[in-house]
Amino acid sequence: MASGAIFGLALIGAGLLMMTLATPLTNAAANTQAYFRPNLDKPAFKRRNLKVLRVIFGAWIVLGIVVALVAWISGP
Repeated sequence: MASGAIFGLALIGAGLLMMTLATPLTNAAANTQAYFRPNLDKPAFKRRNLKVLRVIFGAWIVLGIVVALVAWISGP
């Protein structure tokens, strides 16, 4: 298997892993911010940051698919 395909599959795996960890990471960030800013709107903070993280990790998955497909099409 070409190294590009392995890299693409690694990007897909990392994106999926981080997509599942996005919610706990966002909750931890909201709790940390709420400690320093008592008037923080935690639900809005969580929604906004969760959306940002999902877009970033979704881009990792799409990029991984593209890299893997290009590596498989181009051959060894």
